[in-house]
Order: sequence, then structure tokens, then C-alpha cells
Amino acid sequence: MRKTFSLFLFFILCTNLFSLSLDTYKGEYSKGEVLKLSGACDDNSPIEIIVSVYDIIIINELIDCHNNSFNYEKRISFLYPHGDWEITIQSKKSKVKSKIKVLPSRESSYYVITFLSPILGSYSRESSLKVTVKVTNAGRNVDDANVILWFFEPIELLNKGDGIYSRDINLRFNERLGNKKLIVTAESKKNNFYFGGEDSIDINIEKAKINIELLEPKEKFFELTDKIYFLVSVSYESGNFLDNNSFVIITFSDSNFFMKRTSNNLFEFSMSISKSGNFPFSILVYDSAGNNSYLSSNLHLSCSILCLIKIYGAYIISIILIIFILFYLFYERISIHIEEKLLEEEKKRINKLVEELQKEYFVRAVMPYSTYNKTLAEYKSKLAVIEEKERILKKRRDNL
Repeated sequence: MRKTFSLFLFFILCTNLFSLSLDTYKGEYSKGEVLKLSGACDDNSPIEIIVSVYDIIIINELIDCHNNSFNYEKRISFLYPHGDWEITIQSKKSKVKSKIKVLPSRESSYYVITFLSPILGSYSRESSLKVTVKVTNAGRNVDDANVILWFFEPIELLNKGDGIYSRDINLRFNERLGNKKLIVTAESKKNNFYFGGEDSIDINIEKAKINIELLEPKEKFFELTDKIYFLVSVSYESGNFLDNNSFVIITFSDSNFFMKRTSNNLFEFSMSISKSGNFPFSILVYDSAGNNSYLSSNLHLSCSILCLIKIYGAYIISIILIIFILFYLFYERISIHIEEKLLEEEKKRINKLVEELQKEYFVRAVMPYSTYNKTLAEYKSKLAVIEEKERILKKRRDNL
């Protein structure tokens, strides 16, 4: 039992002994001093040291772990901004953070840095920003210094002469919104002595401006049978294309439709509208960083005679055909009925003639047999023709 407890205690001590730790030696440093860091580490893992100030990484280095410990020393250059530094050391297994304050020293404040541009104000993402400073020493121009702009990363300003250092930078589409520091530092070495300077201004970062150009449709008036094709060109005001996670929505009659991206800056969509009237629509653009823009317009849809024929032509033809068929059937029945009436009257007339003929021959006995027989045969022939016509008419009526 005692042996088991001893092994457990040894394991705990070893774990604590070789876990990651950080010692900064003191809480405040001045520019020009040597930053000293040390601590325990895992001998099998390299150590990454990350130092940041104002959300800008100013040091990022890998060092080896020897005998479960590390030591790191680095001169705090006058080119580094002063302020609250956050120091992070991390291995594959763990991470430790600490903070120190870095103060300006007399030598690091030797030069006077004056911002010539930009001026205080607001600037939008994806816009161009010209940063220009003048570096002087007791009123004399300094032309031999290294000058760094600290923004989202260190950017070297170019020496333009007469103490002027300048550089054009582009604000990223996803730059942090709100107040942002532009920090400029300078350093030069003369006769083994370092001299430097530092200054900063605050600017306000706003959302990027996005340009939307409606390429199609060029017309605003359409017919209901038309398929409407929408094509828009979208880009930042700088001319750069939106990132791949951006999307464009067309809003039409309280309905939203995603437009299809066909190239870096083009989005398209096609649709048909089934009712006439004036229809406002909006094009809404969003990128992955929350920048957005919109464009509004309207379309007018109507239906001409040609449009009505296209839409209702089949119905109209069907109705006309039905009317024609009904008219034909009605006309045919009326026509048969009239013919039957005429045949019936003709049949009655001939039968009456037969009766008169029989009276002349049998009652009055004034007609020769040959005349009687010939005339009766003619009447019977006519009656046979009428009956044949009646039979044909009956068959036509039954087939309707």
C-alpha cells in the first residue's frame, strides 16, 4: 500500500515538474531592455512564443526545450510598440499566458514622429489608405531610420527623403470595425547607440462599400409570357471581388431567391411572373465579414392582345371548336327535321292523289284500266322514293 502511494506521488510530482510554465522575471520592461523568459516544458516538444500588443503579433518564434526547461532572451527593439504586451507560450499539449507592460525609454522617444496622413476620421474596409509621417530630431529631418507601421501586421514605410516616410495600404474586407490604432515606430543606430520614436493616431473603421450594377434586364416593361433574366455585377468600391462565401439575394413580392454566381463578380437569376402590375424588387449583397449593400428597382408587367393569345389561345380554339361542333349538330338535326317534314307532306299529297285515282276508277268508273294502272304505278314509285329518303334521314339522325 505504501509503495503504491509512493509511485502515485512520484507520478504527480513528475507531471507538475514537467508541465508548461512561464516566468517573465518582472512585470515592467522599458524599450531597449532585454526581455527574459523562462519556464518548465516537455523535453519532447518545441515551444512557440507569441507576443502581441493591440491585437498585433510582434514576435512569433519557435525555441527548443532542453532538459525540461527553456530560456529566451530578446532585446525589446525601439521598433516594437509600447503598451500592454500579452505573452503566450504553447506546446502541443498546453498553453500558458502572461502579461507585461512595456514602457518607452528616453532613447526610444528621441525622434518626433508627426502624422501627415491620414487625418482623423472614418475609413471603410476595402478602401486605400495613405500613411505618411515625418520623422525629425530637434527640428532636423531624419532620413536614415527604419520606420514601421503597425496595423494588422508590421509594414515598412518607404523613405521618400526630407524626413518623409510613406506607404499606401489597403484595409482588408474583414478588418475589425470601430476604433483602430495606427502605430508608427522608428529606430536607427549611430555609434553603437540606438535612437527611436513612436506615435499613433486613432481612426474609425466602417463596413466596406459594395457596388452593385444591374446589367440585365435593361428594360423595365415586360409581358406576362416573358422570362425575365437578371444579371448583376458586384464588387467592392476598391474594385476587388467579394470573397467566395459571399451571396446575393433578389427579393421579389416578399419572396427571396438566391442568385447563382457565374464568375468572380457576376450573379444571375431567371424567373417568370404570372400576374400583371408594377413590381418593385431589391438586390441584396452580403459577404462573410458582414459587409452588405442593396439596390432597388421595379418592373412593369402587362399583357397585350398577342400575350392574351399566347396565354389563352388554346382555350379560345377549344371553345370555338366546341361551338362549331354544337352548331353543326344543331344545324344537322334541324335540317333533317325540315326534310322529314317536307317528305311527310309530299307523302300525304301523293296518298291523297292515290285516293282520288281510286275514286275515279272504282266509284265513278270513268277511267280506263290502262290509265288507272299506269298512274297508280307512278304514284307507288314516288312513294317508294319518299320512303327510301325517310330511311336515309332516320339513319343520319340516329348517327348524330
